[in-house]
Amino acid sequence: MQTHYKLYFIRTLTDLHAGTGRSDFSAIDHKVQRDWRGYPTIFKSSLKGALREYLTQQQDDQSALVTHALGGNRSLSSLIQKRLEAMKEESQIKEKDKKVLDQLIQRFQEEVETQTQRGHYSLHDAELLSIPVRSNAQPYFNCTCPRILLDLKERLDFFDIDETIRNPLIGEIDELLTTATNENVANNLLIFNQPHQMENIYLEEYAHKVEDFDKDPKSFPILDRLLRSPFVVTKNEVFSSLVSDSYLPIIPRNQLDNRQSKQLWYEQVLPTETRFYNFVGVPSASDSFLAKFDSAIHQKVINIGANLSVGYGRCYFENFSTITSHETPA
Repeated sequence: MQTHYKLYFIRTLTDLHAGTGRSDFSAIDHKVQRDWRGYPTIFKSSLKGALREYLTQQQDDQSALVTHALGGNRSLSSLIQKRLEAMKEESQIKEKDKKVLDQLIQRFQEEVETQTQRGHYSLHDAELLSIPVRSNAQPYFNCTCPRILLDLKERLDFFDIDETIRNPLIGEIDELLTTATNENVANNLLIFNQPHQMENIYLEEYAHKVEDFDKDPKSFPILDRLLRSPFVVTKNEVFSSLVSDSYLPIIPRNQLDNRQSKQLWYEQVLPTETRFYNFVGVPSASDSFLAKFDSAIHQKVINIGANLSVGYGRCYFENFSTITSHETPA
């Protein structure tokens, strides 16, 4: 049976640190995850863990959905089972208590057996769509580049997203890439859906000559919904630099003990309003849990990555089909 793919967009509402672990040979102790292009990403393993955590914490029982979609998490049940078996072997445990322990061990053994199945849904890495970049013209622009838009177009075809919602976005990407080529985006900056009066605009320290173009900004309603006006398209090389270690925010963190510093480290984050897209594969379009999975995460705020206690990782999920249908965004 052919896998059916759903497309979701992810918008960071607070700074995000989905990290790779501690770096021993860099001035930045904890870096963000990156894909093969060097762009920031969210690994599928981080997404899976975040979705599992979110779904299991809901008030209504989502255990069947979690097991079906993401697979069983047998580690906790196995740990409890082993601990109960160890307690049973302790000599001070009374005989009547051993009977209770036998019942508990049997229960958790059954729980482990039911949680050995693999998940039926396949999650893919969340790909970068845009990132906010500081400017002299206004506080920030949502910035993207032709390489990202072309990769999105290719993935829409590769994963065979429903053509009734795929084709309008591909049409806008083609139109935008044609505009970018005609207006020589290799040397200049294109600003969409934003009147401007400045001849030169800076993105960080990169100066761009702003080009006017004769396309109606309303020609890109879906991209406008995804990227939020005003968004800009800059050349691939500049964009790669803007998402490099040199420009991503770095936050110092300190562990204090009785007002004394015990550990100082530096953590890289992705700023608020960074946007990603993510493909989720399901066994079929008629999968019995698909509607429940979609309603559980669509237009919901889900925590991804580390440091929720200091406000990191609050992310808004949205189903792509509602964006093309012009459903009111949050």
